[in-house]
Amino acid sequence: MYHQARLPSLKALRVFEMAGKLGNFSDTAAALFVTQSAVSRQILLLEEELGCKLFVRERSGVRLTAIGEDYHRKISKALNDVGVATTELKLRIAGMNILRVTTLPTLAMQWLLPKLPNFKAEHPQIAIDLSSSDDLIDLNSGYMDVGIRSGHGQWPGLEATHLFNEELITVCAPDKAPAFARGLAAGFEKVPMLHTTTRPFAWQSWAEAHAPDIIANTSQLAGYQDFFITIQAAILGHGVAIIPSFLVETEIAAGKLIDPTGKKLQSKRCYYFVTSRMNTNHPPIAALRNWVLACCRNIPSSQHR
Repeated sequence: MYHQARLPSLKALRVFEMAGKLGNFSDTAAALFVTQSAVSRQILLLEEELGCKLFVRERSGVRLTAIGEDYHRKISKALNDVGVATTELKLRIAGMNILRVTTLPTLAMQWLLPKLPNFKAEHPQIAIDLSSSDDLIDLNSGYMDVGIRSGHGQWPGLEATHLFNEELITVCAPDKAPAFARGLAAGFEKVPMLHTTTRPFAWQSWAEAHAPDIIANTSQLAGYQDFFITIQAAILGHGVAIIPSFLVETEIAAGKLIDPTGKKLQSKRCYYFVTSRMNTNHPPIAALRNWVLACCRNIPSSQHR
C-alpha cells in the first residue's frame, strides 16, 4: 500500500503548470503577475521537494524533462478538476444546479447545442456543462451526470429513456439535385457518394433497399470521420451524403441541403437519454429529460416507438 506523500504547495504547482505550458519563465512571470525570480524560486523548491529535475534550461527558455512531462500532464488535469469543482460549488451556493452532459460530437453541434438556449430560458437555475465525445462514459462514476447516446438501450446500472429511432436520408447541395431528375443511376453517375467512416455500410444498406443496381463500394467513396464533416462536404457541393435526418433539419430548412432521392432508410440505431439509476429522479436531471423528450416530439413520428 502506498503512503500518501505530503502535497507540494499549491502556489508551486500553479507556477509549474503555467511554466510547463508556456515553456518560458519570463512569460510565466508575466502571466501570473510575479517576478521571474519568484517563478525560478518556486520551480527550484518544487524540484527539491520532489527530488528530480522538472525542466531543462535552454537558451530560448525551458523544456520539460520526460518525468516533468508526465507530472505536468497529471497536475494540469488535477488543477483543472479543482477549478471546475470550485466553480460548481460557487454556482451551487448561488442557487444554481450544474448538469454535466456528454453526447456525440455531431449530435452536440447539429442538434442539441442550438436548442440549449431554450432550455436555459425555461430553467435559469440549471447550468449545462456540455462535452462531446465518441467514447462511452461511466455515468456511475459521478464524473458525468447525463449521456445522450445511440445504442441498444441496455447498459448495466444505467437508466435509459428512449428518445427516437434513427432515419437516414440522402442530402446534397441544391445545385447537385437536378442530376437525379432522370433516375438514381443517372444521378449517382454524376454526383459522388460521400460516406462517414463510422458508418461503413450505410450506403450499401441504402442501395440494397432502394437502388440495387448501384454499387456502393466504400473503398471508392469520399470518406469523412464524422457526420459534421460529411454534412459540410455536402453543403460545399462535394457530393451526396447519407445522414441521420435529425442532424440536417436546420440545413434543409435553410435551403443549404436538399434530399435529391426522397428515399429514406430506417436505421437499427436508437438514441437514448441515459443516467445512473441513482440519479434518474434528481429534479434537474428529470427537468432536462422532459425537455429533451419534448424536443424529440418534432422528429417525425416514424422515428418513435
